[in-house]
Amino acid sequence: MAKKGVIFFLLAIVFLGVVFVPPYLVYIRKRQEYFELQNDIKQLKDKKEVLERELLQLKSDPGMIEEVARHKLGMSRPGEVIYVASHNGDE
Repeated sequence: MAKKGVIFFLLAIVFLGVVFVPPYLVYIRKRQEYFELQNDIKQLKDKKEVLERELLQLKSDPGMIEEVARHKLGMSRPGEVIYVASHNGDE
């Protein structure tokens, strides 16, 4: 009789492990994904704020437009010559 009780108990433990462990592992993975996505959302919101401030500056400050055109786009005024320094030491 005792053997049957132990076997039943072990089978019940195995059954519960098979039934409850996989969903728990999925829960843990999904929870980690959730926190990673929350972090991504925060970073994107921060980036959005920076871009919105930059856009406001571009709309309100003509000097900012010139600065972006010169530094990011490499543009110049007519008659200006742009010199680019080389850092490789060959020249």
